[in-house]
Amino acid sequence: MDRINSYWPNLTREVRAKLSFYRNRWLGLRLRQVHQLLVLTAKILKYGGLSTGNYQKWSKEVTAWKLAQPLLTKQARGFINGMETYFTNYTDRYTNGHQLLCCSDMIESIFGRYKNKGGMKAISADVLSIALYNQALSSGFVQTAMKSVTSPMLDEWRCDNVCHNRYGVRRRMEKELKCAGG
Repeated sequence: MDRINSYWPNLTREVRAKLSFYRNRWLGLRLRQVHQLLVLTAKILKYGGLSTGNYQKWSKEVTAWKLAQPLLTKQARGFINGMETYFTNYTDRYTNGHQLLCCSDMIESIFGRYKNKGGMKAISADVLSIALYNQALSSGFVQTAMKSVTSPMLDEWRCDNVCHNRYGVRRRMEKELKCAGG
């Protein structure tokens, strides 16, 4: 919506007519409030997961956010109620000082390139978990690992410990054969 508004003076009348429903202030308010709540929630949960402390922090920040709103939309109330239900549904898993990590970004951000960005086409979960066989896993262990292991360290480990799969080797051989043949 902000991008449309910034381009608005440069748009033709035809295009403005087609996009004018986006400039509805109520739609803008609904979208902005839900977006702000998503950002607020993600900021707390993305790195810390579900815990009693994070629930309290989220509740406090949402209360402050609501006080700053001149009007609370139905969609914002729905989002807040949905998050309250989410916290309630998982209370038994994160109480008593435990923490429930809840973000796939932690895994995807590190290993996603293997499947999405021209890296290895397959990497076995067994290979990745070998290093953890003798470790007691806890949320603290995972958080420490996420903070202390860098991408260059993972690249070095990958080069030293992960071999190419058959698909990658066959593709490389075919490429070499094409280059040698002509």
